[in-house]
Amino acid sequence: MEPRPLAEGDPRRISGYPLTGVLGAGGQGVVYLGRTPHGQPVAVKTLHARPAGDAGARERFLREAAIAARVAAFLHRARAGRGPR
Repeated sequence: MEPRPLAEGDPRRISGYPLTGVLGAGGQGVVYLGRTPHGQPVAVKTLHARPAGDAGARERFLREAAIAARVAAFLHRARAGRGPR
């Protein structure tokens, strides 16, 4: 899946991550392709304004972020040869 280029009005940076494209968009928000300071690709997800004001939507977003963090930690350990904990 190739990201689409950033359009006028898309942010160029979020939380210190320079953004290089859009991976997708849906009912919750937009997922951008960003880069770490070391040049590694990262997905940066944002919530649309309406879901951001909905407590249930915020909970789902935070739950998704927590799951993504656990997966990222697993993948980092696997690449480092340490496997899952």
